[in-house]
Amino acid sequence: AAAPEEASQASFADDVAARRYGVELTGLPETARATLLAEFKQRSALEAEQKQAANAAQIERRARSDSELLTGLLQAQGYFDAEVEPEIRREGERLLVELA
Repeated sequence: AAAPEEASQASFADDVAARRYGVELTGLPETARATLLAEFKQRSALEAEQKQAANAAQIERRARSDSELLTGLLQAQGYFDAEVEPEIRREGERLLVELA
């Protein structure tokens, strides 16, 4: 068994490893979906940098920024109570960022 120090170093190394990621938007209202997607893709930090691998901290910062962006876009469409929460999960070697 690995010593506790080795285990924590392994998880730290995993967090700083550059990974590819995907972006998924869920729960968007159908009536405004096309407009929201177009505006989001033009201004999204996640979308702009998606072709380059990034570490967990970079992806988390982009996800938080994009959740604020999407909240603002929803509110501009009249969904004033909108709240978007980012969720990041591992799917194989990639990460999936879900904004819901």
